[in-house]
Amino acid sequence: MMVDALVAARLRIDQVMMTYRQYFLPISCVLLVGVCLWLLMVPAWLAVITRYVLAIGTMSGLVGVVRQRVLRPPRCRRRRVISRASGSGGDALLGGENDAAPPPLSSSSHSSWCAYFTP
Repeated sequence: MMVDALVAARLRIDQVMMTYRQYFLPISCVLLVGVCLWLLMVPAWLAVITRYVLAIGTMSGLVGVVRQRVLRPPRCRRRRVISRASGSGGDALLGGENDAAPPPLSSSSHSSWCAYFTP
């Protein structure tokens, strides 16, 4: 049964070629005509300004992605485990109800904070 699902999801070469002819070839022709018209009709000074505006926009987007994904600490998920100390089977964070409170969130204690709250 699993093999049937894998076989049904496989693309045949005629499907790939039909997709190419229906979508990619017309889109590439439109883009080629657009580039030709841009080179013929746009003044040189506007092309230079556009080049710098696009470069600055791309660099600021990359900086934003790096700041968001690399430099920002990861989010921590809280996990709940059944308390063994309470006797009633209630939920508590990581053990009994007498556990110490988690440390305040700061840049130096972020790894211990995540260790406390991640599974």
